[in-house]
Amino acid sequence: EIMDASKINTLPAVEAPVVQQQAAEYAISATPFQQLPVETMQPFPVVVTPPSTPAGYIRAGYGNYNNLDLMGNYLFTITPQDKLDAFFSMNGMKGKLDNMYEPGEKWKAHYYRTRAALDYRHKFRTTELQTAGQFGLSNFNTLPTPGNWGDYGSNQKFTSGSVLVGAQSTDNQLPMNFITSGEVMIYKRKHELSNNESREGIFRLKGDLFAPIVANGELRNQIIGLNVEMNYVANHASSNQDQYLYDFDRTRVSSETSPATRVDFRNYTTVGLNPYYTMNNGTWNIRAGINVDLAFNFGTKVRVSPDITAQYTIAKNYLGYIQATGGRILNDFRHLEQVNPYAMMGSQPINTYEQVNAAIGFKGSPVDGLWFHVAVAFQNLKNDLHTPLKDYTWDNKTYYYTTFANTNTQNTSVTGDISYKFNNIVKTGLGVTYYSWTADDEMALKFKPQLELNWTFDLNPVEGLNIGASYTHIKRCKPFDDMARTESINALGAKVSYNFFAGVSVYAQVNNLLNRKYMWYDGYAAERFNFLGGLIFSF
Repeated sequence: EIMDASKINTLPAVEAPVVQQQAAEYAISATPFQQLPVETMQPFPVVVTPPSTPAGYIRAGYGNYNNLDLMGNYLFTITPQDKLDAFFSMNGMKGKLDNMYEPGEKWKAHYYRTRAALDYRHKFRTTELQTAGQFGLSNFNTLPTPGNWGDYGSNQKFTSGSVLVGAQSTDNQLPMNFITSGEVMIYKRKHELSNNESREGIFRLKGDLFAPIVANGELRNQIIGLNVEMNYVANHASSNQDQYLYDFDRTRVSSETSPATRVDFRNYTTVGLNPYYTMNNGTWNIRAGINVDLAFNFGTKVRVSPDITAQYTIAKNYLGYIQATGGRILNDFRHLEQVNPYAMMGSQPINTYEQVNAAIGFKGSPVDGLWFHVAVAFQNLKNDLHTPLKDYTWDNKTYYYTTFANTNTQNTSVTGDISYKFNNIVKTGLGVTYYSWTADDEMALKFKPQLELNWTFDLNPVEGLNIGASYTHIKRCKPFDDMARTESINALGAKVSYNFFAGVSVYAQVNNLLNRKYMWYDGYAAERFNFLGGLIFSF
C-alpha cells in the first residue's frame, strides 16, 4: 500500500535470492497515513494465493486523527480455471497538523484515499487470459491559501482509472513463450493553481517474448528474450470561462484571456526495447541485456542503459552479486502523486532516466536464522524529479506551495543489513545506508537522505499474539553551507495484534511515540503522537 519516502528516486534495493519459499501473509497492521508517501496501485495486479491462504480478508480500524483504515479483498474461485479477485481500500485522516513555516500555527488537514480493483483470470490449456480494472480517488487539501481563492490551490481531487487486457503462456514446453498486455489509463487532477483541471490519458502496450535455448535436444537453463513497452501519453488542460485563476501579484486573471497562466502540455510517445539473455544453473544466475529507450515529440530522443546482473552462490548460504541496470521512469500523473501529492505543476515534468544503477554486494548466513548483507552502489539520474518549495505574499501574509522540477543527480551509497529469526518466535532486523549525493541544482538535495537507519522487531510469545516495534531515522542532506538541514525523521512505533479465534483478530498500533515534528513532504508535517486500532476478519 505504502512506499518508504526515502526510496523514491533513490537507490532501489537489490533483489537477493530467497533461500526458502514462504507463504503469503496478509498485513496485520496499517501504516499511519501522513507518515509515508502514497503508492498508487500497480496497473497489472498480481494474484499470489497459496492454498492455505483464506480467500477473504477484511480490515477495519480508526484512530485519534480521525484515521480511517478500511481494506477488503476476496478471491472468487469460480472454477479451477476461472478466478476473480476483488479489492477495495479506503484510508486517510482529518485533523489539525503543524504548519511547519508558521511556528505555533495549526492548519485543518484532510486526506482520504479510495482504491478499488477487479482482476479476472481464465486458464486455457497453454495460455492464461487476464482482464483487470481499477479505480482511484484522492480527496485532500494543501496548506492554507488566501480565503477568496476558493477551491484553487486548496482543495484537491485526483481521479484515476484503468482497464487492462493481457495474456501469457503457461506451457514451458512451447518453443516461444510470451507475456503481453494492453492497457488504457486515465487520470484527472482537479483545482490546481495553473489549471482548472488537468487530464492525462495513456495507452500502453507491453510484451515479453522469450524462448529457451536448446542444444542437442536438451534445455540448457538459458533463455533469450525481448521486452517491449510502448506508451502514448495524451495530456490536456481545461478551464471554465466563469472560473478564474490568480497570479501572485494580486491580479485576478481570467484563464480564457490569459493563457500564460496555464500549463501547456505536449502529447508524446515512448518506446522501450530490452533484448536480454539469462542463464541459471543453480550456482550462477546471469542476466545480460541492454535498454534502448526512444521518445517522440517530448524528451531526449534516444537513451541507452545497461541491464546486467550476475549472482554467484558460494556453498549454500553465501551469495555475491554485481549489477548495472537503468531505464526510463515515466513521470506521468500517477508517478507525480506518488512522489508528492501536494506539489503543483508549473510546467510539464520531463521523464526521469536512470542512466546507471550499479552495485556490488555480498549476502550470507553463517548460522541458521542469521543473515547479513553489505553492498556498495552508484546511481546516476538524468532529469531527476524533485519538488522545490515556493512562497508568495498576499495581504502581508506569506503562503507556501511546492512545484515539480527536474535536475541531474547522482549518488554513491554504502549499505549494511543484518536480520535474525528464531523459530517463528523472534524476528528482528537492522539496516543502515549512507548516501553521498550531488546535483546540478543543489536545492534538489534538500529532501534527499544522507543517512538512513531502519530497525524492526517482532515477537510471538504465544500462538496468536504478535508484538512489534519499529524505528526509522533519516538524516537529510545539506544543500548549502549556510542553509539549515531539513529536520531529521525519528519515527518510533509499536504494534500488537491478537487472534481471538479462527478468522478474527484485533490490532492496535502507536506511531510517533517520541511526538516529534518532521516532514515527509516539504512544508507538510507528519502526524504527532497517534494511534490506530481495529479488527481483522479472514475467511
